[in-house]
Amino acid sequence: MSLIESYIEGYKFYHTEEAQGILEWLLKESHKKWSQPFHSSRHSTVMKVRHPVLGELFIKRFDPRGLSVKTKDSIRGSRAYRAWKAGEMLEKNGFCAPSVLVVGEKKRLGLLIESVLVTVPLEATPLPEFFLPVKDYEVKRNMVRKLGREIGKMHRLGIIHGDLIPGNIFVAMESERLLICLLDNESTRKVDAISINERIKNLVQLNRAILPRITASDRIRFFDAYLEENPFLDASKDELLRKIGEITSERVMRHRKIPLKDRKEITFRAIMAWNDKG
Repeated sequence: MSLIESYIEGYKFYHTEEAQGILEWLLKESHKKWSQPFHSSRHSTVMKVRHPVLGELFIKRFDPRGLSVKTKDSIRGSRAYRAWKAGEMLEKNGFCAPSVLVVGEKKRLGLLIESVLVTVPLEATPLPEFFLPVKDYEVKRNMVRKLGREIGKMHRLGIIHGDLIPGNIFVAMESERLLICLLDNESTRKVDAISINERIKNLVQLNRAILPRITASDRIRFFDAYLEENPFLDASKDELLRKIGEITSERVMRHRKIPLKDRKEITFRAIMAWNDKG
């Protein structure tokens, strides 16, 4: 998407034509009257806001902490800028990301001190909620396979997500295809070839959450479909599954503060169990 450049009050903005009118509104923080906290982390804060003309929007502010990060982001582009560019890359490769209205960067003495990203809501369902209404087991299994194919395609094309947790994945049915939309794309990138360790990292991130109606067997179905897009991994399937299972189990048990002495007795199937027969 081609965005217009504007300079206002020390900020460099990239924005759509329709968003020109919200720049001052954004700078004066007028949106705080109609905002509510949505998510925050050490590096960013997301607010869900309502604009009187454009309706519901998401404003994500990034705080580059430390001289090293400020310097790197001043050279390579802010996290907001990189999220925008990664979203464009995803669209070109058949996936989707939130539509960007505004990217803003503010520098002082040549160093980035803040960046902001304004997007519109996705017309898709968060992955943790996607399978909830599905009561037919075969329909669910078919959707799991479609999800595996899409993540497999993403990796086959060389696309790595910085934090591929279920909360960063939204899905929508587009004809017979399950379309994947990705959030938090400031670290999403495309490379010539993804290493095995990078694949494992993304698959562990995705695998760590217990999803409603998703069983251990569904996770194998997902992985089998993933391999259909990456058949050269077939020979190492068992080793990959073992590594993903071990790393996932260890991190989940550590997060749940299960004592070390008890961990050897708990299987992956038990630790990731969903109380449903699928």
